[in-house]
Amino acid sequence: MPEHLSTFHEKLSRYQTPTITDSICCWTDLLGFGSDLYGAKWEPSEALWISIFNRITEAHRDCYRKLDLLTEFALTLNDGIVRCCDLANIDHIDRLSMWFRECILTHNRINEREQRQQLPGARTVLAHGKKLIHGPSELTVEDFVLNYTKLDPSGPSRLPRKVAERIVASNPEPLQLNLAFSKAYILDRLGSRGGIKGGHFYIDEGVLQAIAHFAKTKPHLRAPIDREEGTSRLFAIPRQDDEYSQDDEYFHLGFRLQLPRISINTTEIETSVYRVVEFYPWDEPLPFTLPVV
Repeated sequence: MPEHLSTFHEKLSRYQTPTITDSICCWTDLLGFGSDLYGAKWEPSEALWISIFNRITEAHRDCYRKLDLLTEFALTLNDGIVRCCDLANIDHIDRLSMWFRECILTHNRINEREQRQQLPGARTVLAHGKKLIHGPSELTVEDFVLNYTKLDPSGPSRLPRKVAERIVASNPEPLQLNLAFSKAYILDRLGSRGGIKGGHFYIDEGVLQAIAHFAKTKPHLRAPIDREEGTSRLFAIPRQDDEYSQDDEYFHLGFRLQLPRISINTTEIETSVYRVVEFYPWDEPLPFTLPVV
């Protein structure tokens, strides 16, 4: 690279071809958040500021309590929490199961607390989609310093470290043209108009298809269970191995879904969505379930 260029040009030159991966996104949205601001005409009182502060910080703490530091990325922004998981980074389906469980536990913690405080709660939507990596995650002041101005063209500049490390542009790789993120946002925005009502946990049909495809690519996994049982649908990846009795069923993961399904057909998106009522974790035998509030 010519010596007069900066790290900025080097970072951009790394992205010459597209990289496409599979992503699952969990979007959790505090309900009723905007209505308070509209009612205050965008001039919150001190009491409202305190109420907003408490709701946001407590919900974010619920998310931060247990993040998967090796496989997921979280973005907390105002009244929303975004958690993304790339399937390419998942080496075992039990790790995916644990990630789903933590998304559900975060949702439950928020809603249980908000119910006690007589607040509207949160709605969570889980969606799947492709992701296109197309550029650097961030640019700092240091990246724009021309190489010829440095004592060592490949070394740091003489700028104070605090100044040099200041981020001036951010494009987090896990969210770069992330269609799972886009779909989760659209479904949450449809809300009651699309049949996605209230403070519940919803899953897009695409997530179930992605799980089934993931299981199919792993030779040690059995085919999914997918059946309707009265007013619900059971979708699960069954588990049978040497550690467990062949007479008992354990699931790597499983969802109990409310019927009927919610059909979404708009100019933006066409899919089926289900309200999740129970989750089956990988480390508990049947009939144990984790209820979803």
